[in-house]
Amino acid sequence: MVDDLEPFESPRILIDGAKEGISKFEAGCRIFVSACEYTVIDYEEPSSGDKVRKLRFQQRIPGSLRHTAYSILNDLRHALDQAVCDGAIFLGRVDGSGLHFPFAKSLADFDREAKARLKGVNPELSAYIKGHNAYYGGDTELYAFGSLSGPNRR
Repeated sequence: MVDDLEPFESPRILIDGAKEGISKFEAGCRIFVSACEYTVIDYEEPSSGDKVRKLRFQQRIPGSLRHTAYSILNDLRHALDQAVCDGAIFLGRVDGSGLHFPFAKSLADFDREAKARLKGVNPELSAYIKGHNAYYGGDTELYAFGSLSGPNRR
């Protein structure tokens, strides 16, 4: 018979895997960048005024690096979703079905997404999650992560 998982065990496993992936990704990037030619492109994004720096590589980025980046993003996104579920269950919800960490393009969308994604969640946990401001104009890095990892899970 298998024991029940410890609270937050699954998200911790995913985060540990992402850490290993990041080490592998960084080493692969160093090798790739040192072995290929690239052009640095600096510009200002017209819609936001953000300063942007891009590298235009003369060779295709290896599939193994792209896959590792994809795996890291997905593991971290799933860890957030699973942490929401585990937190909700730990604080009294019967199960974690239908729960996800909310991301949105605007504050108005974020309020709507949070309401849909956090149904039946302890109000203090819901407030804590909402306090991360995972929308454009809120927490810039968290919003960018959410955009890279794909649309909200349904």
